Amino acid sequence: MIDTQTWRIAAEDKAYAGNSYGVAFAPDGRLYTVAYDHKLRQYGPGPGFKKDREVSTKGDDRPFSIAVDPLGKLIAVGFRSNRVAVLIIGVGLGIALLHFGRWTGVFGGAVVGGGIAAMHYTGMMALEVPGGWVSTSEDITESREAQAQISHMAHHDALTGLANRTRLIKKLENALAALPLRGGSVAVHFIDLDRFKTINDTLGHDGGDFLLKTIAERLDALTRTDDMVARLGGDEFVVVQTGVTDEDQARDFATRLASAVTEPMKFGEQAIIATESIGVALAPADGTNPERLLKSADLALYKAKADGRNCIRFFRAEMDSEMQARFTLERLIRDAVLHDRFELDYQPIFEIAKRRLIGFEALIRLSAGDGTLIPPLVFIPVAEDLRLIGKIGAWVLREACRAAAAWPEHLTVAVNLSPAQFLAGNVSDIVAAALQEAGLAPHRLELEITETLLLGNSELSWSFRRSRQWAWQS
Repeated sequence: MIDTQTWRIAAEDKAYAGNSYGVAFAPDGRLYTVAYDHKLRQYGPGPGFKKDREVSTKGDDRPFSIAVDPLGKLIAVGFRSNRVAVLIIGVGLGIALLHFGRWTGVFGGAVVGGGIAAMHYTGMMALEVPGGWVSTSEDITESREAQAQISHMAHHDALTGLANRTRLIKKLENALAALPLRGGSVAVHFIDLDRFKTINDTLGHDGGDFLLKTIAERLDALTRTDDMVARLGGDEFVVVQTGVTDEDQARDFATRLASAVTEPMKFGEQAIIATESIGVALAPADGTNPERLLKSADLALYKAKADGRNCIRFFRAEMDSEMQARFTLERLIRDAVLHDRFELDYQPIFEIAKRRLIGFEALIRLSAGDGTLIPPLVFIPVAEDLRLIGKIGAWVLREACRAAAAWPEHLTVAVNLSPAQFLAGNVSDIVAAALQEAGLAPHRLELEITETLLLGNSELSWSFRRSRQWAWQS
């Protein structure tokens, strides 16, 4: 029989090594424990089930409790001031120790007030005396909670709590892998809020966040257990619909998603009515891996936006070529803005009554690179989507004023202005800079806009009047 001092040393070694709680269990049923203060406690066998409680004198005085079955079949260990973490070691573990000599693992236990605590436990058989063993235990509840929080943050959107792209890809991988067994289809609904920036600018970031969280809750409420709603960032959401039998079923669900988004909501005293564009792709027809399926849904979403927004479009094979053409046009526009590669044609303006030339209208053109020209009706809407129309409009004004300055003084130049230029709020400054740089008299510049731009918008009317003041000053 190993004496008490030997078991104490064994328990102390465990406590120091783990900086936690050491336990030594002797074959005669005695339990030797060393807590945070490294003071030996000895609990011997006795009739029935014996319970003892000791309070450590080290650190934050965290209490621990011990309960020992005199036959050595049950040991419970608990500590922490705000919980009782319970470690239960039964006969099965004793057998495992005898067979393998060493054991380590994590136990869960009850927590005072509800919940679960986690403890990391290591044990080793005392080879000198058959049946004896030494162990140490440590409360790792906070560590496990921190790990769970990190894992949640890695797979969920911080604002809405929805799945993020990482979790979405994993969901799609699993859903696609199950298709051969389950049959049917998986539908991916790519949702983009229409003109979210305008709402966000009007209501502020708090209002924008409220809108996103409300829509997230509404979308999530429509999904089943096997479905998923994810937020990819900004105002983009993706809903994965499983168990789809045909396109009609996916269309019905997309319509319900759209109705949920457009239902009015209230932020403070401000009513919000949002609309959305939705692109839908079906697996396996439109993609057999997550990346291809998301791309197909994204292409369908672009089609929905191009068709006027606030609508639902399903992926079609021809959308690939259409999108390639769109990407090519976007690249041409960006390159032209960066290197001043637009062209201006000047269409003559005649005064019929006097049969004389009075000026020219400047018309912008974009070269396609193959000798042909892309008309404004094709590339201007794309430039507006890219938010480059302001830079393009400023270039047109500068170039037109520069050219007109070299003409006879009785000739004027007319320039079309995009509504987006007025919405930027600095059109009068751009006009003034173009006139001053070219040395052109203000009365020789005519600005052309659509009448509807000024109706009901006093700010735009004021900006237009400021621009015209340069002509009045001549």
